[in-house]
Amino acid sequence: MTPILFYTNSDDNGYTNKSFQYLLWFQPSYGFMVLSETTLFVVLDARYYEKLSTLDASQIHERCGKHIIITPILLNQKIEDIIKEHLNTRKIQIENSVPLSFYHSLLDYGFEVKIKAPYFTKQRLTKYESEIKALKKAIQIIKKVWREIEKLNAAWLLIWKREIEIRQFIISKIFEFWGNGESFEAIVAFGKNSAIPHHEAGKTKIWNGVLLVDMWALYDGYCSDFTRTLWVGEQNDQFQDYTKIHRIVKGAHDAAEKHIKIGRDVSEIDMVARNYIKEKGYGEYFTHSTGHGVGLDIHELPHVTTKKPGTKIEPGMVFTIEPGIYLPGDFGVRYENIMIVE
Repeated sequence: MTPILFYTNSDDNGYTNKSFQYLLWFQPSYGFMVLSETTLFVVLDARYYEKLSTLDASQIHERCGKHIIITPILLNQKIEDIIKEHLNTRKIQIENSVPLSFYHSLLDYGFEVKIKAPYFTKQRLTKYESEIKALKKAIQIIKKVWREIEKLNAAWLLIWKREIEIRQFIISKIFEFWGNGESFEAIVAFGKNSAIPHHEAGKTKIWNGVLLVDMWALYDGYCSDFTRTLWVGEQNDQFQDYTKIHRIVKGAHDAAEKHIKIGRDVSEIDMVARNYIKEKGYGEYFTHSTGHGVGLDIHELPHVTTKKPGTKIEPGMVFTIEPGIYLPGDFGVRYENIMIVE
């Protein structure tokens, strides 16, 4: 096995390699790991000395092979010298997410480099028990946050709030319920903004109309993803249209959920939800896939879409079902839950 080099530099590169979180259960801002046939070299600087000394060997063995010997190394010399010293090889594999500058530095140092897809991508398609436990906690947290938003609505306290104020409320509640923050920026979209699937919360004031909230909580590095759409304030002429669309979207969600069965192709879930909405006459307004995998990243495998068939449903898979209907210039409705296949 040609050694595989994992690199993270979330400060300069803007990309965080989640293989570190996956194996070590924490995410350094800068560091390296090298996985060889028998050894996992964890190379981090002095900021992580204490964490290096308390690595959970059983978890690492579970995820990269029980034969692996874990060797923590402090980052006090160039990674090229560390590889040469400990592995005595000039051949290395790197993931295709590394910066071009780092790739060239390896070449300049005399390494024979092969670029590969992320090593743990397929393995992360199904989750371990410890991962599912963290995911369930993240889901519990975001559901608690939603109940707080419902309370505000019931008390008419959403009226005249701005979208960005509700996002601030969401963040504070995530921390209050012992989450680690947002997995991604919460979408708070009122009125015609709700017809934009990835609207950014802004200064729009909330009053009578449709409010779409898509929010994510983070717990121990694992994400939740949760969307609801509700009516705020007094009912007006638009209310009946909203009620109709919400019923259709919820029906598509429930039909897709019932179709989940081990051994079926994940793409069939998308087909069921899409056909349901199409039969109701709104197929052209369902403008995104039915779902996606969730784990250390908010979007990961499997892709719940008919555009990418070929992935069979297995125990341990975690993915969303989130059909939506978006009427441009009017309003949109999305309904989303995370499914854990057990």
